Amino acid sequence: MPLQSPRDMWQKLGAIREDIHPITLLLAGICIQSLLAVILPGRLVILPAVLWLLYRGSLAALVTLGYARNPYLQGAYLGGSQAIIPNKDGSIPENNTSPESGSDRGIVCFLVGWSINQ
Repeated sequence: MPLQSPRDMWQKLGAIREDIHPITLLLAGICIQSLLAVILPGRLVILPAVLWLLYRGSLAALVTLGYARNPYLQGAYLGGSQAIIPNKDGSIPENNTSPESGSDRGIVCFLVGWSINQ
């Protein structure tokens, strides 16, 4: 069996995670935390949760300050855009305000879209 790249492994784990109900993941985390409570002494039980919160908080701070890339904006177009009305022959006008361009006619633009954050 050939070795898998880490990216392929994480994609497969992500696919498994999407198939499992969130309550099931929560219960699995509770079981792991309970096992740690049996294994680790006293106050060290909270250490994994604190480390995870510190990791997520520092990652959010780095994204906010611009030191890390925001994974939710990957592939998003953040610049402006405009609707250009083509000429009667279908060509795109160089000067969109010239009288022979299609811009002397009225237009209605419906911008319809949605986003699904995973």
